[in-house]
Amino acid sequence: DGDGFTDGEEVAAGSNPSYRRVTPEAPLQLLYNTDFSDGFDSWGLVIQTFDATGVQTAISFTGITEDELTVTPDGIGTFALSGSRSGTIEKFIEQATGVNRGLEPGDRVTFRGSARSTGNAITEATILLYDFEGNALPETLYEPLSPEGGEFSISLTLQPSDIQGLTMGFRIKAESGTSGSIIFSNLSASLEKAVSFAGYTSLDGQWIDTGDWLGWLYVAEAPWIRSPQFEQWIYLPEENVSENGAWVFFLK
Repeated sequence: DGDGFTDGEEVAAGSNPSYRRVTPEAPLQLLYNTDFSDGFDSWGLVIQTFDATGVQTAISFTGITEDELTVTPDGIGTFALSGSRSGTIEKFIEQATGVNRGLEPGDRVTFRGSARSTGNAITEATILLYDFEGNALPETLYEPLSPEGGEFSISLTLQPSDIQGLTMGFRIKAESGTSGSIIFSNLSASLEKAVSFAGYTSLDGQWIDTGDWLGWLYVAEAPWIRSPQFEQWIYLPEENVSENGAWVFFLK
């Protein structure tokens, strides 16, 4: 209908493709004050130190100061770190988000922006998932940054686990004799809620496993459903599904 979205996108969002100006629901935005126009509000700093054997010796959670992060008037930030003679230092500049947002398996988190690194320390963009005790979960994502820089975009789909919340930002890990910095701008992050259909939740936003009922179904274009079992598309509005079965329409 000329509104810039495909029929599949509109149907998947629960709207009617024949109507103009009907658009899919926008992903939930997770980051705030990304240009630091409100100072360092919403952002925090985590500092961890490790001895020569890799054992953590200290950890602190603090606010950010101008000594830790410099920001130009147009919102370009520089985050730097030099290593310690006695071991390794890790610093995270991050924004805690996702807490109390009803995170569920199948939700997809994306963190994007522009960034480049300098020096020889380890520099990474991160999406850190943590449990109720504050421990990082295995799904935590670290994306190395390069000196060439440019746009980055990292995403992960939440798996069934004990997720309390998540943070997004950057990490520098500097050992003795190393140093580095991250120069970044245009940051954003979003949360796309899990796709569910008839009580089944998709962990990739496209497929659900209905087991002995209809097997695997591709539901990203619902109510048009792709069934490998029947080797064709079927028309199955979610409201037609009940505990007793469902009315399904097959193409001739």
